[in-house]
Amino acid sequence: MIVEVVKENRIKKYSSYQEIDTLELRKIKELLDEESLEYVSSNVRNILKITKENSSDCFSVQKGTNNIRSGFRVILYIRLSEEDGDLIDGDISRSIRNQLLLLLDECRKRGWKVVAIFCEEGISGADNNRPEWNKSLKYCECRRTEIVLCKSQSRFSRSMEMIETYLHTKFMEWNIRFVGLVDSADTAVKGNKKARQINGLVNEWQVEDQSINTREILKNKKENGLYATAWMPYGYIKDPKDKYHLIIEDEGAMVVRRIFDDYLKGMGAEKIATALNEERILPPYEHMRKIGLKIRYDNAKKIITYQTEKEETIKSISDKFYINFQEIINANTFLEDNENFIETNSKIEERILKEGILLKIHQRSIWTAKGVRSVIKNEAYTGCLVLGKYHNKSYKDKTRVAVSKDEWIRVPHCHEPIIDRNKWLMANDRLESNNKGRNKPQKNGNLMEYSKKVYCMCCGRAFQKSAGLKNDKNNYYLRCKAIRSSETGAFCDNRKTLKKSELDQILLEKINEQIKKYYDLSKVEKNYYENKVNDDVSKELEILNSEKNEIQATIYKKTDMLSLLYEDRTNGVITADEFIMIKNKNNVDIENLKERLLKIDEKIFQLEQRKGKELRSKELFTKYKKVKKIDRTIINEFVDKIYVGIYDKETEQREIKIVWNIKEC
Repeated sequence: MIVEVVKENRIKKYSSYQEIDTLELRKIKELLDEESLEYVSSNVRNILKITKENSSDCFSVQKGTNNIRSGFRVILYIRLSEEDGDLIDGDISRSIRNQLLLLLDECRKRGWKVVAIFCEEGISGADNNRPEWNKSLKYCECRRTEIVLCKSQSRFSRSMEMIETYLHTKFMEWNIRFVGLVDSADTAVKGNKKARQINGLVNEWQVEDQSINTREILKNKKENGLYATAWMPYGYIKDPKDKYHLIIEDEGAMVVRRIFDDYLKGMGAEKIATALNEERILPPYEHMRKIGLKIRYDNAKKIITYQTEKEETIKSISDKFYINFQEIINANTFLEDNENFIETNSKIEERILKEGILLKIHQRSIWTAKGVRSVIKNEAYTGCLVLGKYHNKSYKDKTRVAVSKDEWIRVPHCHEPIIDRNKWLMANDRLESNNKGRNKPQKNGNLMEYSKKVYCMCCGRAFQKSAGLKNDKNNYYLRCKAIRSSETGAFCDNRKTLKKSELDQILLEKINEQIKKYYDLSKVEKNYYENKVNDDVSKELEILNSEKNEIQATIYKKTDMLSLLYEDRTNGVITADEFIMIKNKNNVDIENLKERLLKIDEKIFQLEQRKGKELRSKELFTKYKKVKKIDRTIINEFVDKIYVGIYDKETEQREIKIVWNIKEC
């Protein structure tokens, strides 16, 4: 049994730095009094090799004041971000050292004593959830410093709201002075306030528009079929010759194909996940690590303390956690001692363990039903680029927000498909049908053939399995779910059951009737119809894509105009009021153009769906000359829904209406 579960410790890796004692590092250490430090961020501690621990009460309120103290206590806040061009040749350590040297030298000149250093990497100044920044504010609130020193005001914050809240309100209450060296921001200078406010406003505008520019550039790349994102779908890797192009990764692609095949055969997602785990097939993140891909996902592994139960073996425990038995032996070397086993004649993994032994088990990620469903839903496997599913809440708030499906960026035929589009559509039709209501697999893990396919023509509720036939294990009765009034609170007159075998026969005849009608059409008729559909859709798509390109070009021009406006405002060509008026007008125009783009994308998607359905019908009729037996795959390919009417006792018949996945002939 499981006794305890803890997360494995992970040591954060910082950017590499020179191990040699450089002149720069010696100068920094010379300027820094380590004994006076109460708090140092871990990245600075790592670079300077500071061994002194942070004070345990550094975020506690300072009791009383030290009137004898000479000089001022100062904290340094350092922030690095790409938006400010801080990273020097990608070297984080060097960029931190540069700011440290500048700030420490200023403290030496003014006779200030540094008591804490807070340092942030790769975070925008518009983000109000910066961990080290929030710590520095807490430190200030506790009255443990008199001065906050930064390279510039924009390092502290690029949010006008935060500048007003802290520099001009909270810091005044706490008797704290803020100093920015490069832009001469100093709250001790009374006439400096307006300059700080203008700086704060311009800094916020700059981040906002830079965010818009970056987002538009990335969006343009994606809309043109470039895979401009770090994450790759399982089963693909980035082309070594072109980082914007995906190529198939064979091992992962085999698993993807297997998932689709098993799902369309009627296996439930839970059963598929269990089978993959039993075969020790690594889930996506683990597989990507195995093949050497660098991924952001860094979920700490769980270490389980497990107490052995009666008649358990290392092999049976490894099967329980879906890991290799050798991993258990490696993590618990004492198992090599025979005293831990009841018998020692068999292989070590098959020997029966003594009851009550405590084992450490490093649990890895496993396949789940949710993971299987996410593979099935991923349209990228059809060769279609699908991006833009999430975006940040704003340039200030990096919280990820789901984007409406209609607004996703979808560009077909961007890379080699792993799954045929028709197969993907069938799997997702079934998945969508399952999600609309309870569609549980049977005890064997497979779905009933007609699960979420048959509905009552009277009340619209789903038909469900009623009872099996004693003499025929593969046959059963179907009936409307609403007739169990005591359970559902509903009542339906469509009470007579329907044998699965009877429905099979009706459906078989209807499907073969559609196939026959298709082949009865002359070749000329078929070609004319298919060409007409393709021509009409292609012409409409061409017009829409042309308009889309024109709108995108206009948006880029208006976005570039904002950058020129900044230069004009800085050089005094236009006034602040003129700048705001033009900027607001430009932003309204851009938003209107974006709304039109959304409508165009929606129409393009609908046309592609229509064209896809026509092609799907042709492929299905080409694939099946005649259907001999009804199974889950055939039902999924041909049928969307089946409606069953009330049984007529006089005619001994009932109406059966089929809604096809194909274009009815």
